[in-house]
Amino acid sequence: LIPPRPPSVPATHGPRRGGAAAMASDGNQVAPQTVGHVQDTLNVTIATMRNNMQMMAERDYQLHGMANKTDEFSSSAARFSKGAMHLRRQQEWQRRKMCIMAICVAAALAWLFWAHRIRKTPQFHSFVQISAVTGTLLLAVGLLVRRCCWPGDDDAMDHSYSGPVE
Repeated sequence: LIPPRPPSVPATHGPRRGGAAAMASDGNQVAPQTVGHVQDTLNVTIATMRNNMQMMAERDYQLHGMANKTDEFSSSAARFSKGAMHLRRQQEWQRRKMCIMAICVAAALAWLFWAHRIRKTPQFHSFVQISAVTGTLLLAVGLLVRRCCWPGDDDAMDHSYSGPVE
């Protein structure tokens, strides 16, 4: 590449090769003004190309930045989805616990009602024994179902959701 001509040198004084005018590739003489004009056009073209390359590098940098942000948003969305699933399971378990507790309270009230009605009859003693065995069996079945179907309660559940990335 030929370095750009300083502004103090006029365009009519281009590089000379052995005479008053430069020789074209076909052997004809080319005027110094034409060589200077071609040099100026070449300099403008090179400057434009450098500017375009710089803008392309800046766009590439911006695209990489957007790709990184997209990856961050994707991982944040995955963590949010996992946390939402965890919360949904936790709320479902709490609803089921409330239903189980309501059923237990209703069963206890029914037991108390029947115990009060037969407290002075000879069947009261066997009623209490059968109730104790039945209650123990129901408690054992409930604990087994809880371990099989719901592996963790509120405190033991996975708390790996760390919130959104800032």
